[in-house]
Amino acid sequence: MNRTIRYVIHRLLSFVYIAGDITDNAETTSQWEGIYENSGKFPNASQRLWSSNLLAVAQGNHDKNFDKSALSDYINVPAEAGNLVYSIDDGYLKLITLNLETAKDNEAVMAEQKAYLEKEVAAAKQAGQWVVVAFHKSIYTGASHIVDKDVVAARKYWAPILADLDVDMVLQGHDHVYCRGFIHRDGSDVQMTTDALGSYINQPNAPLYMVGGHAGGLKWYSQKEYTVEEGDPLLPKYQFLDKNSTDDKSDVKQEQVYTIFDVTKDSLTSKTYMLKYDTNADTITTAPYLYDTFTITKNPVTDISTVTAGNIENEIYTGKAVRPELILTDKEKILSEGVDYTVTYENNKQIGTATATVKGIGNYTGSQTVSFNIVPGKVTVKKISSPSAKKVLVSWEKSANVTNYEVTYSLKKNFSKKVRKKTTKTSLTLTSLKRKKTYYVKVRAYKTVGEQKLYGSYSKTMKITVK
Repeated sequence: MNRTIRYVIHRLLSFVYIAGDITDNAETTSQWEGIYENSGKFPNASQRLWSSNLLAVAQGNHDKNFDKSALSDYINVPAEAGNLVYSIDDGYLKLITLNLETAKDNEAVMAEQKAYLEKEVAAAKQAGQWVVVAFHKSIYTGASHIVDKDVVAARKYWAPILADLDVDMVLQGHDHVYCRGFIHRDGSDVQMTTDALGSYINQPNAPLYMVGGHAGGLKWYSQKEYTVEEGDPLLPKYQFLDKNSTDDKSDVKQEQVYTIFDVTKDSLTSKTYMLKYDTNADTITTAPYLYDTFTITKNPVTDISTVTAGNIENEIYTGKAVRPELILTDKEKILSEGVDYTVTYENNKQIGTATATVKGIGNYTGSQTVSFNIVPGKVTVKKISSPSAKKVLVSWEKSANVTNYEVTYSLKKNFSKKVRKKTTKTSLTLTSLKRKKTYYVKVRAYKTVGEQKLYGSYSKTMKITVK
């Protein structure tokens, strides 16, 4: 059987994940039956495994029954956003399985799976879970399928999305190779930092892409020379990978692979084992040995009430709800909405004091409330004149949702000495002015809300010489 990959994610074991190509030929009944029973030295091993552990799968290109939610009726899989698209919540981990086989060349299916992915990632971030996305064909791999047409198309579409959603890990199959790399949305490799124990410190928007080799398969793939086409987020010569088993001649050694993940609230540890199995003799000729291991740790959780929230400038009343941009900084880091926090607004439509409540997610917890004012709009002066001696008439356009105005005038251009007059009308005659003198005049609207007066911006300063 051609089982491209087998991942085991466990707390002795939580569930077993197979990344597609569960059989080499989906029409061969014996291959499906071999998942549960075989004639080898341990014929009941699979039955014992599946009787006490959940089996999760992705759909592979060898799994022909694309029109079913079940795989040839042997494995029942949910259909939460199209067939074989679903998620599993397991403590501190959420596994989100997509079906790129049905999504390729179908924009509606891709959009449906993208929306589902966004919803599930948001829920996981809110819960502080590790987010692992899984699908069959590898968009970042160390072997021969790296620039297949459909792989390139999937990489162009999904790589930026997975990075922007701050997915922690992407589990892939299809290519018969073990490889891994932390990769930016543009396809470049991430320069990861490590802690005192050598663990990778999780970086935002830098998923770890992993292809887990294969178990039970009879194929071993090699690297290929390739060129990067325009718009493809990929580096040449596999420079995006930190580890690639083809460098260790895995295609020559022809070993089987399985990976075990240990997941805690603050860390994710991967241990990958290889072994050599002689199918003719039904014998393990090279005992399982640890091939690769690493740990990813989360940044310490921070109470978001301790981060610095930049002042929000007054917002102008428009009659519609306003959502000013928030600038939250944690030391030198600028926080990202949807990754580090969510925000809700209250009283943000009418003139008055509004609030933005920030709630931490991911590496942040707690909440912080920031206040800001919604004020009247800037006044536009229509006309200013001196109709008679010692008088100036000024009129302006009515401001929305306001009935109070303040007219300020002065003989000084900088208004160092000024007089203020208030009115509820949209015009005012200034009297007892000095003849032949030049006055500077400006107008603003205001509204009393509770015990405070909220002023809009002054109009353009007008200049006039009194008769």
